[in-house]
Parts: sequence; structure tokens; C-alpha cells
Amino acid sequence: MYKQILTIAIVVIVVTGFMMDVCAQVTELKFTTTVPDVSGLGRGQKAWIEKCEKDANGKLKIIPYWSNSLFKPREIFRGALDGQADLCYWVPNIELGLMPLNSFVWFPMMGWPSVWAQSAIYPQLLKKFPQLMAEYRGLMVYGISAITPGHISTLKQPVRAPADLKGVKITPATEEVAQMVIAAGGAPVNLVVSDWYTSAEKGVTTGFINAFGALMAFRVMELVKFHALAEPGGFAMNPHFLLINPENWKKIPPDIQKVLKDNEPFYVEQCNNGVIMEEKMALDYAAKNGHTTVTINPAEYKQWAELAQPIHDAWLKKNDAKGVKEIYDTAKKMISEYKGK
Repeated sequence: MYKQILTIAIVVIVVTGFMMDVCAQVTELKFTTTVPDVSGLGRGQKAWIEKCEKDANGKLKIIPYWSNSLFKPREIFRGALDGQADLCYWVPNIELGLMPLNSFVWFPMMGWPSVWAQSAIYPQLLKKFPQLMAEYRGLMVYGISAITPGHISTLKQPVRAPADLKGVKITPATEEVAQMVIAAGGAPVNLVVSDWYTSAEKGVTTGFINAFGALMAFRVMELVKFHALAEPGGFAMNPHFLLINPENWKKIPPDIQKVLKDNEPFYVEQCNNGVIMEEKMALDYAAKNGHTTVTINPAEYKQWAELAQPIHDAWLKKNDAKGVKEIYDTAKKMISEYKGK
């Protein structure tokens, strides 16, 4: 009887020790994102989480914090620098003035051929020009993808050419787009996204220059009735990706690091497909609800491009000593020569 009890005790100790060892091997990573998990982008990020965990064979647990539940949007960069989260989803134009050299990427009328083009070209520029990467202050950049182009959507009247924007109150996506609105005689109205719907209802703003997915997510597609599409690249397009603190990264076991690295292309694919799906849903919604959607013609596009060029030129002049002309010329050349989807 004593031997049986001793044997059982030994087995319990061994099994318990084994289970504790297995649990100790599970790497937990905090993932913070601004989007809800039900959005197209959120579903893409969720698919990436699930694939990483599956490929890690139970040794990885990514804990998501959806919809700014861990950080407010303008707290994300600091949170990444402080290592408060391991994987921080971030849109670089969210903080005005934080990325002055990188800001050309989301300038109006850059002419990006597609989200896939920006996803391919921007990482190459970061690798080629260290002054761009220096603005990330040592943080790692993971999974560079792109938000679909911003187009003009208005409540009361169509806007195709700059002259149509005179006197119109427009909520722009970026500071640079706001400058273009002013140059056209429009009145930019800066709003946080949570105020978009009520502000449009009350007439505080009468239009938006932003991605269709964002308009759908915050319900303003219910209010805007006119849409003017600028092709290629919309009125602006910007990247989004994850920031990783290098000290946090060092704490991740090498096999888990490999899983994350191997799944970076999958993350990009899922994010791009997610935002493209959101754009399609928005355009389908517009068609079903009797909205007027047009694509501006080449002559009108040229007018917008001419209006935006002084913004480009001012940035080039201001940052000339930092080698931005070579950066800009390289980017424009890569955009013009891009042959992908």
C-alpha cells in the first residue's frame, strides 16, 4: 500500500512538473490595435493571430486589445517606446509633426498605384534611407501594409474639381490634405473620428476626404451622398503597420521570433485584403442606396495634382539638407515603374 501511494505521488509530481514546464514555455504577447475585431482590417489581424498561434504549436498566445482598449491613438507610439505592449498597431500620420521626413508617403496626389504598391515600396525606402528609419527611434517596423485611398465624399453637392470645393467644409485625413483643401478655397474641419457622424448631422462638416472603410466604420456613409474617386492613389494613401520594441523582441524565444517573421507576409496580405474588402462594401452600399459615385477625369486629376505640388515643393525645400530630394525622386521613380498588382 505504501509503495502504491509513493508511486502515485511520484507520478503526480512528474506530471505536475511537466505541465508547469509546458505552461512556462508559452510566450504571451500583448497586441494593441485601434480597430474592432469585426472590421475588415480587424478580421485580417485576427486571422494573423490565429495563424501565428497555430504555427507555434501552442507555445504562443497573442492577447489582443481591440478598439483602443489599451492605448488611445496618440498614446501608441509612446507605449511602444516604453515597451508597454509587444505588438502595437500604428498609423504614422496620426500624430502631427512626429514623422516629418516620412510624411511624403501620405502626401496628396502621390499617385500610388495600389495598396500593394505602397506595401512593397515603402519598406524598400526605409531600408535604403536611414534618415527615414531614424524617425522610428529604434522601434522595429513589422508588416507594412496600406490603407485604401482617400476620396472625396460630400453630403449636399458633388465635388470633382478644386473649384467645386470653394466654401465647402471638409474633414481631411491628414494635415497635408487639409493644406490642399485650403488652397482650393475649402474649409478644413479637424474632427476626431468619434465625432464624425454627429458633426455631419449638425452641418459642422459637410464632407470627408478619407478611406471608404473609415466612413463605413463610423457610419457616415449613411449621410454622404456624393463620391468623387481620384485614380490612381486617391487624394492620399497612407501605410499602417506594427511597432515592436527591440527590448521586448529580445525576450521572445528564437523559435517564436521565427514564427512571427515567417508570418509577416501573411499579415500584410490579410491587412490589405481586409481594407480592400471594406472599400468594396462601401462602394456597394453607395450603389444600393442611390449615391452618386464618379471618377474624376484626367483634366480634373491634373488640377488636383497642380494644387498639391506646392505642398511637395515646400517639404522638399524645408528638408533639403536632410537629403529628401533623393528620397522623393526615388519614391516617384519606383511608383512610376511599379508593375505589381
